[in-house]
Amino acid sequence: MKIKIVNGMKRNLKTVLVLIGLGIIFLVTCKHNPNDIPTPISPGGNGNGNGNVKDSVCFAEEVLPLLISNCAKAGCHDATSHQEGVNLTSYGNVMATISGSNLINSITGNGQDIMPPANSPPPLTGAQISLIQTWVNQGMQNGIDCQCNIDTNNVTFNGVILPIFQTNCLGCHNTTLPILTNYSFIKYQLDTGRLYNAMNHIGGVVPMPLNGPQLSVCRLTAFNKWVNAGAPNN
Repeated sequence: MKIKIVNGMKRNLKTVLVLIGLGIIFLVTCKHNPNDIPTPISPGGNGNGNGNVKDSVCFAEEVLPLLISNCAKAGCHDATSHQEGVNLTSYGNVMATISGSNLINSITGNGQDIMPPANSPPPLTGAQISLIQTWVNQGMQNGIDCQCNIDTNNVTFNGVILPIFQTNCLGCHNTTLPILTNYSFIKYQLDTGRLYNAMNHIGGVVPMPLNGPQLSVCRLTAFNKWVNAGAPNN
């Protein structure tokens, strides 16, 4: 017995066959190899490929403040004096005017006069020299591992505030007025109102750190929270 297929049925059958064919192609081409799945990018990562694990030195947060405070002074390596052509006031200037090996030799006194000079205390500490050495060894990169690593909800003087001053201020204010080496000196300057204004770049006082950028948002937030809490000696 012959079955007569009308034109409408022929069209429907053709459509069904096309859909079945597309389905087979889809199943074949969409079979994933586990290795083809892209590695997810951790949101808020620190740029070093290791998510939120800090394993690199941040130039802006850790190295530049030491250079500004200890080296980029008037008569030395600031933008105006730039002794021996070396300007240490920014990442671009550092990279353009000194090599990593010369920087390390200068701060360690390896075969040349040590910097900062012996007559310009205080010298860099062993920990500070090691930090700069690590940054150089890691390729003198910029913008790596620069997320805020301070718990701004738990700010203490000894754990957070004093290290901020040690890194950003004591290259000058260890022996130069105003002295900022301990709680008593810092609190005294804070009570005058000038220290708060200098750190926040307000009020007509000389902005600090001198010749350098303002404290990062992270550190300035910690400082202001500590001040607003009554500047406790904790």
